[in-house]
Amino acid sequence: MKLKLEKFMISVKLAQHGIGTALAVALASRVIVVIVSLAAVSLVGVRNVAGWRIEVPLAGIFARWDSAYYLTIARDGYVQENLYAFRPLYPLLLRTLAATVNRIDWQTMTIIGFTVNNLFFFVSAFFLYRLTELILDRERAYRVVALFSFLPGTVYLSAIYPEALYLALLFASFYYLRKLKVVTAAFLSFLATLTRPEGIAASIIFLIMALQQIDVGRWWLRIRRSFFCYLSAMMLPIAGAVVLGLYAGDIMQPFRSELMWDKWALNRFIGAWWLTEPDGPPAVLSYIVLLPLLGTLALGAGKMVKDENLRGYLIWSLTLLILFLTSADFRSLPRLSLQIAPAYWILSSSSHWQAFLALLTPLAVCGTILYASWYPIL
Repeated sequence: MKLKLEKFMISVKLAQHGIGTALAVALASRVIVVIVSLAAVSLVGVRNVAGWRIEVPLAGIFARWDSAYYLTIARDGYVQENLYAFRPLYPLLLRTLAATVNRIDWQTMTIIGFTVNNLFFFVSAFFLYRLTELILDRERAYRVVALFSFLPGTVYLSAIYPEALYLALLFASFYYLRKLKVVTAAFLSFLATLTRPEGIAASIIFLIMALQQIDVGRWWLRIRRSFFCYLSAMMLPIAGAVVLGLYAGDIMQPFRSELMWDKWALNRFIGAWWLTEPDGPPAVLSYIVLLPLLGTLALGAGKMVKDENLRGYLIWSLTLLILFLTSADFRSLPRLSLQIAPAYWILSSSSHWQAFLALLTPLAVCGTILYASWYPIL
């Protein structure tokens, strides 16, 4: 009888942290994002700063800032040189789905984008859960999804941006790589790079997996056949980075287009001059995201470096942070940091993870209000 009771308690505990419960938390985050967005538009109002606005019930609230560029590419193609800074897979998806209903216009594609992005959000949460379950355990997988769902930039996982699609492809790629389905993982990472430029960094994970196939002795070196498999797979994310350039007729065009945009780099923030800028104060959310993110990775780095299962992801995430701090718009950190899964893994291993979740939730609400009211959380 005692044994049966223990088995029952274990099954209850597993159910509490199962994929169904995790996705229920993810669903709750989408409900909160929608409610907060509607309240922000009604109570805070919407600034008229962009010269355009999509008057579509509910979905229109989630079309802000760079949404216009993705919608323009989807409808008209790369009609301006600076648009090559935006990768093609997401606008291609919007156009393809809009073409099925014979309405290739901003309003229709906004509705489609809002719908599919929320679906991709659940796909990304699903694969993040499965990946974490493989690397850590089921309980921490549940915690990771809860933390992921309430990050300060969570509104972008419903907005007309490619983030939800990108993270679904990225986390799925990492999951299948852990399952040793290298071809599937490489193809998904190729698609991820066609969605966001930093997808190319996934090649680091494949490279590290390749290096792990080399056995080194004192006087000998043995390379397993799987080394060449991983090394070949590493080339697919890199190939994805040049596809748009080949389409443009100049392989360097997307990178030059990136430089055309005026970005608030980190050095522009160090002097705190941005506090006097009209759009400066809301960007303080980027500091609130950056400092704990760096601190979290620093605290967990020692343990992750020693763990062969986690080492590659740590190197990948640190590489991304260097890229973001040196070349990305600092105001975009709440959005860009959504992909730094090692930070979630470290927080989920803490006995105080619920306190972290309680701190993140108000920041998620704040970020959603800023976005819906057209303030610069890019």
